[in-house]
Amino acid sequence: FSVESPTASASRVLYAPHAKWRRIAGGTDRIGRVEEPVAGENAPLWEPQALAADEAGTLYIADQDSHQINGYDGRLVRRIAGDGVWGYAGDGGPATEARLHKPSGLWCRGGRLYIADTGNDVVRLVDLNGSRIFTFAGSGRTGGGGEGGPARLARLNKPGGVVTDRDGYVYIDDIANNVLRRVDRSGVIRRFAGSGGFGFAGDGGPALEADFQEIYGIGIDWTGERLYAADYGNNRIREIHLPTGRITTVAGCGAPGYSGDGGDPTAARLCHPVAVCGDRRGNLFIADAGNQAVRMIPAGEKRLYTLAGGIGIGAGEGEELCSLTLANPNGLAAYGNTLFLLDGANNRVCEIVLP
Repeated sequence: FSVESPTASASRVLYAPHAKWRRIAGGTDRIGRVEEPVAGENAPLWEPQALAADEAGTLYIADQDSHQINGYDGRLVRRIAGDGVWGYAGDGGPATEARLHKPSGLWCRGGRLYIADTGNDVVRLVDLNGSRIFTFAGSGRTGGGGEGGPARLARLNKPGGVVTDRDGYVYIDDIANNVLRRVDRSGVIRRFAGSGGFGFAGDGGPALEADFQEIYGIGIDWTGERLYAADYGNNRIREIHLPTGRITTVAGCGAPGYSGDGGDPTAARLCHPVAVCGDRRGNLFIADAGNQAVRMIPAGEKRLYTLAGGIGIGAGEGEELCSLTLANPNGLAAYGNTLFLLDGANNRVCEIVLP
């Protein structure tokens, strides 16, 4: 349902103003890194950058400045990967003894946790069954080469996101190269979207010929057929239909701003979106970081709404979404009817239960 908030500005139309939310990890007064398992509400975080939820609802947090990945099981936060010191080491050994460098993207399916190890220009893979870590893609040398060869030997430049589709292909958001790369089931990497040019072009045509202005986050719908890219500089969410490889815009008109709630998503204004995800009900969520908001396209509707924030920078408390303020919302993950929201500059993870 869609209801206009009585306390919002004229530009904000809330999808569910009386839905409840709560802080489940971190907080403005809890800055640091996790050493031992700790209750979620007491867990420290340090510039967290991304979230992922697995099939059982376990949440994973890329804690950038602590150079580690934390897991939250609904009660405790514990360290999953990274020893808390930046570096590039530990392949083949326990994930908790490995070194990462400013991880900023996550994805987890089938007991495999993919980490965009951004500062090392690689994607790491943790086998959660054995808790061992390996390099999945990237040689550790900055660049853009390696097309058609082993992913492990390719050069990446600021990988910032990773997802998998239903066929087992792995997609990597190669931010500074302005492209998406895809690794097939035999481990071969190829450019999948983006010409490498910086700008806006290509809607309605092949994704390989499209131009972006830095893709800061990627997501995939529950069917595994549509990949979404948060096109940061173009203030748009782009959609790639995986069976055909065609690209379109599903939200944002290109001009920065905060407008369009209640109307056509492609006529709305976003401001530097950095993350996007879908849930199993078909809803699409957008971390509209420049507007300190989470926007939403409900399943079956061609309308955009604000789900949370959009009323200035803050660290609002209270139970109802209509009064929640955010500071650089930069990560999203969905499980069931719950949306997990990373409120980055407030160093906290919030849980929103949708009607």
